[in-house]
Amino acid sequence: MISVIIQCRNQEAELAKTLSALVRGAVEGIISDVIIIDDGSSDGTATVADAAGCSLISSNDIANLPAHIRSEWILLIEPGAKPLNGWIEALTEHINNGQSSARMSPSVNYRLPFLKRLLHKSSPLEYGVVMPKREFASNAKTAKNLANIASGARTVKLRCEMVPASYAQLSA
Repeated sequence: MISVIIQCRNQEAELAKTLSALVRGAVEGIISDVIIIDDGSSDGTATVADAAGCSLISSNDIANLPAHIRSEWILLIEPGAKPLNGWIEALTEHINNGQSSARMSPSVNYRLPFLKRLLHKSSPLEYGVVMPKREFASNAKTAKNLANIASGARTVKLRCEMVPASYAQLSA
């Protein structure tokens, strides 16, 4: 089982897209819970989180976040990102066999145009990061956000694809 953590600020629509893409994982039983870290949103982010049954915490509580996590594995994902077909199977296989952190592969069909890829500053969360709870707890002690936690992880690439939030923003 995996706990999903998403950090956002005024990203109501992006959060809704990502949560809808994760529904199948909850139905299949791989996602146990979703925690939304709110950076002081003034839009409907809290309403979307509540309607989807997510826990909502303040960004000031990141150091205490491990106490709220129910699973031994955590998926960190950006609002607006969307895992594609095969992600449930790939994550299940990885958590059953792996001990290391991992990330999804860039989507072949959904990627930024060449020039935008050259100029784009990628985020450590761009393709999601799945990590053991113990590594997350260790990295969370001094982190200010999820990107800081993910940047400290050495990841292997999974055989499943992710449409990054940056592509979703381009096509919006």
